[in-house]
Amino acid sequence: MDLLRDHDNCGTCGHACAAGQVCSSGVCAVSCGGGNSKCTADDQAFCTNLKTDNDNCGECGKACDPGTVCSDGACTTTCGGDNSLCTVGEISYCANLKTDNTNCGVCGTTCGAGEACNNGKCELTCGGADSACVSETESYCANLKTDNTNCGVCGTTCGAGEVCANGECGVTCGGTDTFCDGDEPYCAKLQSDNKNCGDCGRTCGDGEVCSNGECAVTCGGNNSLCTVNESVVPLVPDLSGARVSLRPGQGGLPVTRIELTLSGRLPAAGRYQLDYRDDSFGGRAGWKEIVVRAGPGVVLSGSTVPTHDVSHMLRSYPSGLLATPLDIRRASVSFRYGEGASIDVASRAPTTGGVDAGTWGRGFTSLVERRQLTPGFVLLAIAIAMFWGSLHALSPGHGKTIVAAYLLGSRATARHAAFLGATVTVTHTAGVLALGVATLYLSRYIVPETLYPWLSLVSGVMVLSLGAAMLTRRLGAAA
Repeated sequence: MDLLRDHDNCGTCGHACAAGQVCSSGVCAVSCGGGNSKCTADDQAFCTNLKTDNDNCGECGKACDPGTVCSDGACTTTCGGDNSLCTVGEISYCANLKTDNTNCGVCGTTCGAGEACNNGKCELTCGGADSACVSETESYCANLKTDNTNCGVCGTTCGAGEVCANGECGVTCGGTDTFCDGDEPYCAKLQSDNKNCGDCGRTCGDGEVCSNGECAVTCGGNNSLCTVNESVVPLVPDLSGARVSLRPGQGGLPVTRIELTLSGRLPAAGRYQLDYRDDSFGGRAGWKEIVVRAGPGVVLSGSTVPTHDVSHMLRSYPSGLLATPLDIRRASVSFRYGEGASIDVASRAPTTGGVDAGTWGRGFTSLVERRQLTPGFVLLAIAIAMFWGSLHALSPGHGKTIVAAYLLGSRATARHAAFLGATVTVTHTAGVLALGVATLYLSRYIVPETLYPWLSLVSGVMVLSLGAAMLTRRLGAAA
């Protein structure tokens, strides 16, 4: 039975069409549409195209002979237009051998999946922006604008670290980096790169830092650094509010005091982690202190530095720390915006016995401030200097133990002791004068703080050499 035409088995076995219907292409229908005509054979009604049906060519029941085909309702041995006559077994039909996917080039030649007949040849057909590529072993589709193995032209592969963009191979940048073109393409962080700030090749000037794609002034160059949530925050000075004052110092020399407000723009975040480092004048002796305080609307939740200073903003120093001043140059602080109680971090340094900045021992050192040096004052100054020098010589230190051991070991006389004492006095005084000259005249080239370690090293080597010589002499005498 023919399920496509059988009235009682239309589409499936046992499915009968109703009275007045016909089975057309396996579907019960009242009439035949789309150029089809109603035919009846063996009391069964069906629809067919009398212009192309080889079994019903021109009229129902008229079959074409083998080797002919129904064309325009007539059996013929030729096909019109670009069609060619194809015969497979006992079936003849017309097909366009240039475009028919089931008869491509030759009758019965079917193109594979994903292929289309083009001018009588089966070729790969690609959708969208893809292009057909043919290699020695296969045909395939590729997007020549974005495919790293077929960039611009089929088979062109981009090198390591490159990506195909608009049909050209170029450097690829990961994360938040941006590709910068040029003679030597490279990747850059336009938000923080001082040499590519906001745009490729845009360099920040001296004393500036790139933050959020903008060059901003920062104080201290690379000596001071402030980061919030690992992002650099430039500290911009408010010169309009800067204050400079002179305070009395040692020996009538004034001390310059500078007060300057620095501000920075914080990145958007709920909680902040601030890290600050100040290495300015790191090799110079002096008081270095960092204090953190919460402003209005800010809650301080953690800090590695005190919330109270011990020097009253560098105006009065604890007397117990004059010999070993504070050296705090780094701080880490956690805070947030909002309301609430901030933590209180006490200083570990003593806060009692304050001495005014620059005027320690002013009662005695004020003697050198006198401008009128009368003969009596000069004699009094010499006498006082001899008195304090004697007490100073009797105080611990200055290698007196080694000197005494040397005098005893060498069985020296009082004359030798006097000569040695005079030598120590002269050299000690000469050393002090040399330091004074270096401070006054060579301060541009020789910083006293850098000279002290070398003097300590030389002194240590001299003491070690003297001890070794004494030990060697004693061992030689004993032998």
